[in-house]
Amino acid sequence: MARTCNANTTSLPRWPTTALSDADRVLIDPDYNSTSGKSVRIIGYSIIGDAVLTVIVVEHEGTEYGVNGWPANSKDRHIYSSGTYETQEGETDEQDD
Repeated sequence: MARTCNANTTSLPRWPTTALSDADRVLIDPDYNSTSGKSVRIIGYSIIGDAVLTVIVVEHEGTEYGVNGWPANSKDRHIYSSGTYETQEGETDEQDD
């Protein structure tokens, strides 16, 4: 399910950048928590951080930008380990871990 992400990573720390480069990353388009529907959630493993990370990417005027990232919560770690994501209508991430 890996898809090319050409996010502008010059402003991102190295941990999220390596997660975006993970060949086994999972791309969720649109991000299941996006109110606008314009952001993409990418869940990938950072070899530098030795952790699964969630990175939010948006496209503006033809360029993709990594805008936020954090250690993946249990839901995103499960999605990553399964290698896929099935969209569920009206779903939001209610987890606080």
